[in-house]
Amino acid sequence: MSGECADGVCCEMACGGLCRACSGALTGGVDGACGWIPAGADPQDECSTGACTGEGACTFAPGAGCANGGECPSGFCADGECCDVACDGLCESCAAIDSAGADGVCAAIPTGADPDRECGKGGCDGFGACFVDLLEDGAACMVASECESGFCADGLCCDSACGGICQACSAESGGKDGICTNIAAGQDPAEECPEGSCGGAGVCVDEQVTVCSGAGDCELGFCVDGVCCDNACDGLCQACSGPGGGAVDGICASIEAGSDPDGECPAGVCDGSGGCALQVGQRCGEGDACLSGHCVDGICCESACGGSCRSCVGAQTGAQDGSCGDLRAGTDPDDECPAGACDGAGGCGADGGGGCSVDADCLAGPCVDGVCCDGLCEGLCRSCRASRTGGVDGVCAAVVAGSDPDGECGAGLCDGSGGCLLGDGEPCDVPGECAAGFCVDGVCCEDTCQGTCRSCSGASTGQSDGICAAVSAGSDPDGECGGGTCDGATGCLRPNGVSCSAGAECVSGHCVDGVCCDAACEGLCRSCSGAGTGGADGACAAVSAGGDPDDECGGGVCDGVAGCLLLDGASCGAGSECASGQCVDGVCCGTACEGLCQSCSGTSTGQADGVCAPIEAGSDPEDECDGALACDGAAACET
Repeated sequence: MSGECADGVCCEMACGGLCRACSGALTGGVDGACGWIPAGADPQDECSTGACTGEGACTFAPGAGCANGGECPSGFCADGECCDVACDGLCESCAAIDSAGADGVCAAIPTGADPDRECGKGGCDGFGACFVDLLEDGAACMVASECESGFCADGLCCDSACGGICQACSAESGGKDGICTNIAAGQDPAEECPEGSCGGAGVCVDEQVTVCSGAGDCELGFCVDGVCCDNACDGLCQACSGPGGGAVDGICASIEAGSDPDGECPAGVCDGSGGCALQVGQRCGEGDACLSGHCVDGICCESACGGSCRSCVGAQTGAQDGSCGDLRAGTDPDDECPAGACDGAGGCGADGGGGCSVDADCLAGPCVDGVCCDGLCEGLCRSCRASRTGGVDGVCAAVVAGSDPDGECGAGLCDGSGGCLLGDGEPCDVPGECAAGFCVDGVCCEDTCQGTCRSCSGASTGQSDGICAAVSAGSDPDGECGGGTCDGATGCLRPNGVSCSAGAECVSGHCVDGVCCDAACEGLCRSCSGAGTGGADGACAAVSAGGDPDDECGGGVCDGVAGCLLLDGASCGAGSECASGQCVDGVCCGTACEGLCQSCSGTSTGQADGVCAPIEAGSDPEDECDGALACDGAAACET
């Protein structure tokens, strides 16, 4: 027995700790087995703000503070609170202080706010997105927080609140988008004037205008242009009558630009702002006002007429004075084209030799090599640029000899006469064909390539054609080495049989017996000298039999097959060891020495070893005589 009772049942263990139970009804397991209470449940009210996690801990209720999603029933912790969703989109928050919603419920951050600085210079738009940047005056808006100025009027970002009567921030009301202005006289787009319209000064005026003949007929005392006026209206180019140039009868305004009903401007017309101005096409000078706002080339012009080779003077363009047009081709009254003249299309054209990119840049002739040329300049090694020809820019001529700016000659160079010289390595017959001036071994060479065993042919050197180098070792294409070969370092190696002092001088690498030899020729009684072998100098062979030019046989002689033979008198064991072919009495003997009482041993004869002679009298070293008899000293036995 466990001795433990937990949750009203005998339990296998004490089963303490948060969200643990021994009752199967609480854990979903077996009674008596201690286990975790399932996630989302809290039968014992252990989790004050949430429920058990299923792993012996509590989650927090939605909106409760959290550090990670594992603490929340939903699995989401956002903005430090347990949230209903991940809430990780732009301009979203689960905190009521940021979203104006409820804690724990993900909602869009209100327009203009950006508590997490997600939108840079802009702000949240109230729909889970950012304004890219605050809007400039004149841009469409919905709320003031979208605008740099902080004002949104008439659906546009405005420079002020623009809340006065007969004021607007829209060009449709006679002003300019983004700038608060008084609505033009006679208009009332917002229907602010119940008995009239806006008067152009930020007020409403009555449409019932009184016709008058004198000041006494008018309440304000101003009778102008036959109607009662709102002021004296006595300025230049002003009127109180609509037909006279004002906007609305009874309201003093500037006469519209381009008209002059009262002939107030002797040299022009009214400018629409209470002044006079010259019309397009009239001559103007410094200080003169043109109705168009542009005095160009001494003429009131329809536009600023900017750009090169343009004018408002008809004599220069062929059009009417005041009409901006291109200057005639070939002219340049204002010196705008430093390298030529105007091209008749609002640009500059170059004279001969001037810089260009295309033919159209030139007044005459094609564009060749970046300059205007006197002709097409076609053909090999020809150019119109002085830096290439040594001549004059714009004049086609042959490229200077020794250069090839356009790579026309392959590996060669131009010859100064509109042709090509061959490059190093190209086949040639005479030096004059080559850019370097050298034709060696049938190819153009980098230099004269003189000297023994030197060549410009790659077949001879193993290098590229045209590079002067040493002829490859072991060959002699030009027969310079008298039967030998080149050594690979601009020298010759000697053939076999030619006298030498060292192996390095020989093709074979062997200098033996004073001549270049076909082999090292080592070993007894061998030689490369014909005098010693009876053969040809340079051919290693056995020394002739009977000879020993190098005293190799220690008093003997060579046997003709690279061995030694002993001379008469030398100790031997067989006749094959002796030059005479006779080994008698242990020494090489001049003859077979087979007679009675004869010997080749000096001990027996008293003569020299090797000389067959009678045995001395009284001796018989080989028991040739019967009984006690001995040799008689004359090649016989005693009798």
